[in-house]
Amino acid sequence: MLRCLLFISCVAAAVAAPLPHDVYVWQRAWNESVREAVANHATNFQSLVVLGAEVSWKDKQPQVTRVAVNYESLRAAGRPVGLALRIGPSAGPFRSNDAVSLALTSLAKSLIAEAITNRLRPVELQLDFDCAESKLDGYRVWVEATEIELTASDLGEIDRAAAQIEVQGARYPEHLQRLVGR
Repeated sequence: MLRCLLFISCVAAAVAAPLPHDVYVWQRAWNESVREAVANHATNFQSLVVLGAEVSWKDKQPQVTRVAVNYESLRAAGRPVGLALRIGPSAGPFRSNDAVSLALTSLAKSLIAEAITNRLRPVELQLDFDCAESKLDGYRVWVEATEIELTASDLGEIDRAAAQIEVQGARYPEHLQRLVGR
């Protein structure tokens, strides 16, 4: 046990790097204060993740509240933007092809389509499921059900963006790199 902890702490110390500063814009109403905060402070963060919709439950049926996201403010911020779909607590059932999963998948796709229509290409879609640990398998089912296939154009755009990233530093310190592939 001690050896494992020692190894973890050595590796963590060896590859420590500044953590990215990302921010959630978890507002349901994009009033003047929210727009001002994004305009004045977005450059302090590497990326922004905005709430696109929230799902609550009534009689085991999803109730969707969409957020009127201000895409103009996000475009002007000049930062990568992710979308968040918050899903309130649910007891299930969790199936990959039932009406609930299909509705969540449709909602996820519509959030992405709305952003693209508003000239904002999201860098990610986060499913934020407020669940107990015992429901994590259900969360996995919904994540897999909402996987969105990327087109060749999408993959090309990702490749072009990745090519612009300058890698800084080595993945491992030299003494650990010598252990790779042994």
